[in-house]
Amino acid sequence: MRDRAQLSLQTLVQGFIFSLQVEGKVPSTVSYYQSNLRRFLWYTRQHDWPDDSRIIDFWMLREFLAYAGNAKNRWGTEGNGSENCREPSKTGGWRYYRTLRTLFRWAVAEKLLEQNPLENIKVKPPKEQPPKPYSSEELRRLVAVCDADFTTGAQFLGCRNKVTILLYATTGIRLSELANLSLHELDLEAGRGTVIGKGGQKRPFAIQPLARKALWKYIALRERRAKPLTGDWLWITEEGTRLTVDGIHIAFRRIKERAGVNGAGAVHRLRHTFALNALRELKDPFLLQLLLGHKTLEMTRRYTQELKIEEALEAMDNTNLANRMGLG
Repeated sequence: MRDRAQLSLQTLVQGFIFSLQVEGKVPSTVSYYQSNLRRFLWYTRQHDWPDDSRIIDFWMLREFLAYAGNAKNRWGTEGNGSENCREPSKTGGWRYYRTLRTLFRWAVAEKLLEQNPLENIKVKPPKEQPPKPYSSEELRRLVAVCDADFTTGAQFLGCRNKVTILLYATTGIRLSELANLSLHELDLEAGRGTVIGKGGQKRPFAIQPLARKALWKYIALRERRAKPLTGDWLWITEEGTRLTVDGIHIAFRRIKERAGVNGAGAVHRLRHTFALNALRELKDPFLLQLLLGHKTLEMTRRYTQELKIEEALEAMDNTNLANRMGLG
């Protein structure tokens, strides 16, 4: 048996990712762990952690989680590479805690480590925040930035970024599902696409006319840039390589800044925007549950609650309680 002292963190992470793939986890799940653990390894190199997974301790991990959840300009700030430099979110610390918890539990179960260094660290899950959609005006400003890029020479970027916004805001698919779309999963003529969601379940989605037109134009431009190694992946960079979830985050953040759209939240708010607007149209939470890929209606409930609050406020606008109370 290999000496545990010789097992580096890099090797441990590689083994964990390989295990996920062997277990048949869907690409979006594998990509999620790869992305988080790539940043974790980046941090360990920046802080000269020992190249021995057995030596990693409580204090090191606590400092990393504090960095992941609170530091600004994290993971390096240069260029458009895979190291994401987004501002921290309220869920950042929890996200990396869950990732490392899964990694180290796996390592102990596989007898690669004798004990879990994360065992005595407790991180509270973030409080559920009410979903806040982008307004119609904000959406128009985001799309206008993409259109401006298209007309001023950056045709490929303008077209690609516009399509990602339109698809995410009008389909209800998750960001990981959006990022992992392949060309063979799209049927523009029928206006349908297919994603592989959580649990490996396939789920169809509708591609509405505006998104279909923009998607057709993007695919035509994509053919000129795609490289053989890009394969069937839908989203690519200007250099012809695959565009990752991080790349979509970075591109959207820059568009949002240029559009003057302020306030908290980033690209994921487009899914909230879809959910609330779809619910206003459909008036059926069960249909929304199917479109969002939620396993239970309870997961969809927060959108229903937000819509009911809106309806309650609108109803109040048409009442005069002061008169009813004899105060008018």
